[in-house]
Amino acid sequence: MHSYTDTDEGRLHLGVSDPISITPPTAQDILSSEELDRVLGEYSLFESQEEAQKREVALGRLNLIVREWSKNISIKKGIPEDEAQNAVARIFTFGSYRLGVHGSGADIDTLCVSPRHIDRETDFFQTLCEILSKDPDVSELHPVPDAYVPVIKMKFNSIHMDLLFAQLSFYPTLPDSLELAEEINLKNIDEKSVLSLNGCRVTDSILQLVPNVANFRTALRCIKHWAKRRCIYSNAIGYPGGVAWALLTARICQLYPRASPSTLVSRFFMVYEQWKWPAPVLLSHISDGSLNLQMLVWNPKNPRDRKHLMPVITPAYPAINSLYNVSQSTLTVLKEEFARGMNITMNIGTKKATWHTLFEPSNFFSLYKYYVRIDIFAESPEDHRSWAGLVESRLRVLILRLEKLMLSTILKRIHPFPTGYENSEKHKYCTSFFMGLVVEVPKKNDANQNRTLVLASAISDFNKIISDWSQKKETMGVDITHVKRQNLPDFVFEGGVRPSPPPTTQRLKRTASAASLSSTSPNKVAATANTVRRLSSPPSTPSGTISVSPSPTPSALPLQIGQPLTNKRSNSVPEVPSFIVAKAQASLSSTAMAFLFLQI
Repeated sequence: MHSYTDTDEGRLHLGVSDPISITPPTAQDILSSEELDRVLGEYSLFESQEEAQKREVALGRLNLIVREWSKNISIKKGIPEDEAQNAVARIFTFGSYRLGVHGSGADIDTLCVSPRHIDRETDFFQTLCEILSKDPDVSELHPVPDAYVPVIKMKFNSIHMDLLFAQLSFYPTLPDSLELAEEINLKNIDEKSVLSLNGCRVTDSILQLVPNVANFRTALRCIKHWAKRRCIYSNAIGYPGGVAWALLTARICQLYPRASPSTLVSRFFMVYEQWKWPAPVLLSHISDGSLNLQMLVWNPKNPRDRKHLMPVITPAYPAINSLYNVSQSTLTVLKEEFARGMNITMNIGTKKATWHTLFEPSNFFSLYKYYVRIDIFAESPEDHRSWAGLVESRLRVLILRLEKLMLSTILKRIHPFPTGYENSEKHKYCTSFFMGLVVEVPKKNDANQNRTLVLASAISDFNKIISDWSQKKETMGVDITHVKRQNLPDFVFEGGVRPSPPPTTQRLKRTASAASLSSTSPNKVAATANTVRRLSSPPSTPSGTISVSPSPTPSALPLQIGQPLTNKRSNSVPEVPSFIVAKAQASLSSTAMAFLFLQI
């Protein structure tokens, strides 16, 4: 664990602008950082020495397997055995493990770097996968060669690992002094290798560009844990992933180079709550490279890059936007969470809240009246892993199609949940994703207002995209249905236990009526009636929009996300329309899709 170390004078001015403050922390700031450290330890965010040694042993074994595999490949391709001893691949790490912010049970991101004579398709995804499949320490082996960044997923000695591959065309053998940050490594290599190298290159650049690595690590542990608890951690769905959260945190470290970790966290929320998106977040100036490799770099003058809503740019050449997947819906959720975080950290500073308040879990499954449920299923665990991974990577398309409906229909909000739930409720091997919906109820006397929400076009477009996958089997399918809050499956709730529903006006009135019958005291009746009026009156909000309030927010925290929106005429939550679901056969018979209609 770590609370605070001061920053070297020579590292106070990093980044694309001068720091906002170089004031050292107060005694109270250091005490707050120590308390933050203690709370992070309560959440098991620091691995034990035993687990750290287990990871090192696993990485060492994987490196030996890769060296032996690549040596044998070299010999088969005509390289003399004495030279083949040096013509071997090597393993590098990146991501949270390389940054030093991994916790207990975290996976390890690894990269296999090979000389130019070893290829990805045959040598890596076939020969190496066959070797790994026979190793007793390897389980859940899952190669994904057609992913955007091709990867082998597996458990190695019970540790989750992702193994990428990069072929360095410049080298017949890899030098012992190989530095992946050097631009020469990108010369004449394919796009997939560039993307695979990017993880290591970006991770190393971050560590070089933060003023104080120890303070950065503590702040990043906090931010990542907060993002996971608040359900805003998933690059595939359109939230920041590990790299983007690291970049966002690193920029705050540059702006406040001498700040304690607790101050860095509070400034994180303050800065990004006020950030004028799509202004980019940069750790360094964007470079066009020094070797004239003419690779595409992020540039807001390009029409494609100009459309990005939340640019967080990687510092290594070629610079890319780590948050190109962010949609208007996920950006809205992120802005709300930044505001919530700012309010809480301000209250932590005045002793009106604690770090535990910041880490309170999201109440997503209590926020909305309506949800869309996406069930991804197959008939074997291997097929399910590959199919679920493919569909999850395409869910952003469904989000974008639904967002188009917000421009012309009563659909007013989409809130995607970032992770899926593996379950056997409807299918033996199934992963279920959810999205919360808010609809606006038209006034009853408005005859011109369309009172029907049709989601069929968005779902049909999504179905066409996933059905075009070359490896899709007839036994793979997707069901998309609507679910009301009261009908959500138990497995989405912690421990499988559904929380008690919030009090409703009708139930409170029944309570008041029962109290009046059981007592003749006028004072008791009046007190009960006052309680009903007080609890059933929702806060003043824009009219006509339906949502559901979250769990009660502590009185010290003024910000509330997802409060119930009222109808002007009744000052109560209006009656919510019901879904009418019409099942329709998809373009492929193996995929059942529910075309959704909302009829007012």
